[in-house]
Amino acid sequence: TRSEDDLDECFELKSRKTKRIDCGGEYNPVKKIRKSEDRQVVEISANEKIIATTTVSVSKKGPIHATSTLESVPMNCKENTPPNHGTNHNCNRVEEDLISTPKITKFTREHNLQPKTVLKSEICSNCDQKIKFGKPSLKCKDCKSICHPSCSHLMNFACIPLLQTPNNHNRNLNSINDYVSIDPPLIPPIIIHCVQEIENRGVDQIGLYRIPGSEKEVKTLKEKFLKGKSIPNLNNYETPVICGTVKDFLRSLSDPLIPQTRWSSFMDIISSSSTAEDIQDKMMQLIDDLPPANRDTLAYLI
Repeated sequence: TRSEDDLDECFELKSRKTKRIDCGGEYNPVKKIRKSEDRQVVEISANEKIIATTTVSVSKKGPIHATSTLESVPMNCKENTPPNHGTNHNCNRVEEDLISTPKITKFTREHNLQPKTVLKSEICSNCDQKIKFGKPSLKCKDCKSICHPSCSHLMNFACIPLLQTPNNHNRNLNSINDYVSIDPPLIPPIIIHCVQEIENRGVDQIGLYRIPGSEKEVKTLKEKFLKGKSIPNLNNYETPVICGTVKDFLRSLSDPLIPQTRWSSFMDIISSSSTAEDIQDKMMQLIDDLPPANRDTLAYLI
């Protein structure tokens, strides 16, 4: 075992060696160099991606150097897409399809507004607020829409005369003729208002007529159209609900837009080996031969 004197001697020897190294200049500690921070904020677009490259160099007697490089590179969205050799042909085909696509007919019939004193609280068709008892209002004589006098300039929806729905005895046997007016076009108001609202919001929405809406809201909106005294405000409903209302109304008809007696004729034309032009001409002829209400509604939807 070592005595206390031996330990003291070892400590003195170590301290001497340290002093010699400091004096001889053989041991030079690396001074810490304070670097100023340089931060930059770079904005990139959604079509770009960031590539980070880090280079690390280690020497035997020197410090470690690390260099990082950040760069934004535009993403090639078509790098995995096979080359398209028929670009000009496809562009021409798209132009032809756009030209041949039928456009929705905008109904520009003006509302026949007449002053009326409210005897029972009503809902304004524009602002969706109550019109209290005894207050003045404006009501359309044809479509039965009612609004505040200050909201009359906001009535930008079509004026389609409303009709009474079938009575309770014939409710299960109703046809599309029961929901159209005498004057053309013979299209149910629920179809016109809903389709125009869908068109105004844009037909390029994902899942249009495919994503289901709330069944409760669909039923409520349908009843407001068929049983209400005025046109409901569609701004309070989501697009899937409006699309669901159109589909639910068409399903509730006793006979579809293409009557069952004509269905086989349509199927025969589609399954025939005729040219596209011949099929289109025959289809147009069959649609023209449909009952007036079925013809106008089907043409409006197409």
